[in-house]
Amino acid sequence: MSIQLGPPPTLSPCDYKLQAGMKLTEIWTKWFNVLFQYLSSFPVSSLVNTISPVTASTYSVNTTDATIVVNHAGISTLTFPLASVYMGRSILIKTVTANTVVSATANIIPLIGGSASTAILAGTAGKWAIVQSDGTSWQIMASN
Repeated sequence: MSIQLGPPPTLSPCDYKLQAGMKLTEIWTKWFNVLFQYLSSFPVSSLVNTISPVTASTYSVNTTDATIVVNHAGISTLTFPLASVYMGRSILIKTVTANTVVSATANIIPLIGGSASTAILAGTAGKWAIVQSDGTSWQIMASN
């Protein structure tokens, strides 16, 4: 009797057949290798999240940013990664200064819906928004 396990979708095809008469340690070793390869295929952003302080007028959102705290006197412009690459990813953005936060491109959908624009946060200290990629744009899902 042979059990065929398919490879994870992002890996090259491999043969993970389990043969009758295999020792339990051999089965566990094969299973562990498959699991390890599958988990290794996930981007780092799904495993490590950080709080990133922004003190400059521009900032490029990186793969490990989960929270961005803007502390810059003046308009802050954030450059987001492609929404199509990070579908489902959420980022919390907060400003601690009374200054506007915008996106470098018109890829932000307002909380009430509508057309994509650059606006993220109004120029009021304590404003925050959670944006989430829908695969096309970054949707504001919650804000104050």
